[in-house]
Amino acid sequence: MLFTAAGLLTGNWSWSRVFALMVIIVCLGTPPISSQQIPGNQPLLIRIDTESHRSEAFEVRFDRPVLSNSIAEKQLNAWISGIVDDFSAESIANISPGDTPNTLEGRVTHHTSVYPFLSVKFSIKEYNGGGHSNTYIETFVFDMETGHRLGLADLFTRPGQALEAISTTAVRQMETASGNEPHPMARDSLLPMERYFQYFNLGQNGITFFFPVYQTDTRTQGEQRITTPYAGLKQWMAPGIKEQLYPSPVIASQ
Repeated sequence: MLFTAAGLLTGNWSWSRVFALMVIIVCLGTPPISSQQIPGNQPLLIRIDTESHRSEAFEVRFDRPVLSNSIAEKQLNAWISGIVDDFSAESIANISPGDTPNTLEGRVTHHTSVYPFLSVKFSIKEYNGGGHSNTYIETFVFDMETGHRLGLADLFTRPGQALEAISTTAVRQMETASGNEPHPMARDSLLPMERYFQYFNLGQNGITFFFPVYQTDTRTQGEQRITTPYAGLKQWMAPGIKEQLYPSPVIASQ
């Protein structure tokens, strides 16, 4: 095709040569399909690596997701490194001869990709001696086009009214699941306040909220979760959020 292009510059302009030039322009100007950013076909979470550290004072195993957006991944890595570094330093400072090593385990136990949002939930188990381990959770929701981490208030124009609907749904779903009215402690911890609904993921059909051990019941019940459908929240969704999630979210490759 290079010879054809050269000929076009020096020879007569026949229709065949004009067509050849058009082919060259199209070939040079169109990127290959594999490099185009096609919504829904790009994995937002590429893979999950696991790091391990061990010493006389501690043992650590922690998942490190590899993300398609470096800004989001940097935030996630900073959070993980902070937890691991603090745990390691505290364990070394408090170790005594004959002590059992402290242990820290962080696992990705839930993740969803609803373009352009990636949601990741971590379950962390930490043992520092005593009768049992302590467990807690953390969730992240990233806009993978910008790398910005979203909080619950970022999803709504009127977070207070949305929280009223979310709280009502949570109480109703827990009543259905248990067959009884929620314990007063559980009902108090489901009041429409953002701190009670801070752990969430964006799914295909709604927002899933996670409640740590002890928030809604005794330890024997373990971690609880409920899902509030987007249909019941759409009237309060912020511009740009509603269009992405309702009525037909794009499920990205996983």
